[in-house]
Amino acid sequence: MKHMNKTRRDLLKKMGLGVAAAVPLISMTSCQNNESEKLNKAKGNILDYGAVGDGKTINTKAIQKTIDEVANNGGGMVIVPAGTFLSGTINLRSRITLFLETGAVLKASRDIKLFQGQSYEEFFAEKKAAIRSQGKTAYGREEKDVFSNSYRAFILAENQDDINIAGFGTIDGNYDEAINWDVFTGDRVWLVLFKNCRRIHMRDISLINSEFWCINVLICTDVHLRGLTIRNCRERITTDGIDIVSSKKVIISDCNIDVGDDTIAIHDHFGLGSEDIVITNCLLRTTCHGVRVGVESANYQRNITVSNCIMDTPKPLGLQMCDGGIFENIRFMNIQAKNVDSGILMYIHPRYGKEEMGNIRNITIDGLSVEGKGRICIVGIPERHIKNLNLRNIFWRIPKSEKPYEFKVHGTAAQKWAPLPDGGKYEKEPYHITIARVNDVVLENICIEDEDMSFRDRGLIYTPEVEHLVTNNVRWGTKR
Repeated sequence: MKHMNKTRRDLLKKMGLGVAAAVPLISMTSCQNNESEKLNKAKGNILDYGAVGDGKTINTKAIQKTIDEVANNGGGMVIVPAGTFLSGTINLRSRITLFLETGAVLKASRDIKLFQGQSYEEFFAEKKAAIRSQGKTAYGREEKDVFSNSYRAFILAENQDDINIAGFGTIDGNYDEAINWDVFTGDRVWLVLFKNCRRIHMRDISLINSEFWCINVLICTDVHLRGLTIRNCRERITTDGIDIVSSKKVIISDCNIDVGDDTIAIHDHFGLGSEDIVITNCLLRTTCHGVRVGVESANYQRNITVSNCIMDTPKPLGLQMCDGGIFENIRFMNIQAKNVDSGILMYIHPRYGKEEMGNIRNITIDGLSVEGKGRICIVGIPERHIKNLNLRNIFWRIPKSEKPYEFKVHGTAAQKWAPLPDGGKYEKEPYHITIARVNDVVLENICIEDEDMSFRDRGLIYTPEVEHLVTNNVRWGTKR
């Protein structure tokens, strides 16, 4: 892959609080509909260029020749018919619609040499250069990352505009084996990577068996992912569903995602910021986070709305600031979650103990229904309190005989965290709702129902170092 530009192309006018859910839905949809009308002037069927759908033949050259021919004629539709088409990296180009017909499968080869990408050293040098270009310090590991030797992609679009991927077929990463941190080495392959692109639309297809993140939206604007079915091995680590990285104006709607890591994650690896993001009407199932904002957070992540989602996950929602930046204007509304094991976690925690932390502010959770033993834990640090937190209309049922969740303050094998302030004393406190080092808090209409009343000695609310706290109808409930 070519090295990305250090600055985002055509930075868009920033939107204020309260418009994140409404404006992108109007502007992006109309924009993409207009683009769709201009596409499909030409058509090319990959069979006409020599592709063979027998599941054995390598079709990289035939598929790429079809795409290039259509693109060179002004753009249009590239048709993948029924059959299993094995391939290495497929490069999408501007003004192309990749259409997978019913029964069509684009399947990644297991030969890593067929995939384009960057070495670990190239990728992280590019990442640090981008962060520094924004006037920020790029902290990070100097030793070899446990993640991989290289980063590659199966379906790749870089520096392209006006791309559609649609139809009724499947993109198959060809990795369905379980894998854990103990045996985790080698090269990483994103199933789909959009890098520095504009006006991207994916709809209705299935994406399965990704080796790494399934869809990586990296430094892009105007992206709509709708009606996707994503299935990755739940015993395979780092198989995220969708990752939004340093991107703007993104809508994820009506998707059904079942994976082995975060179903949807929003990051800012490259210091360019992520903003104006809508996630709505999705079914999310995972062994990790339903929706996570942060961990890598060099710049701002703001104007984010998550609504009307059903989750089966131990960690429905997470905001985790480890590299500085600003999290603001983030709303979670009308969320149902079951099998919750750890809960709602929001914190500021310097990754290496030397980063200058930013701010988390203007966070709302309104309309949350949870079943499980987890809890709510929201903790700032002494020099950076979280500001303007609103928790409203929350019902949390703890099933009978569940054991309380014990908050873990250490990181994973991939993240060597600095010690938490005060040894994580607030995070370890046995309360169902812990809010510490937060200013301007509203807790309203919150009910925690303990079916067999075994957790009453755990405590309901703990609010040390909180300024300006308002509570209304916060209570233990009885079994309905």
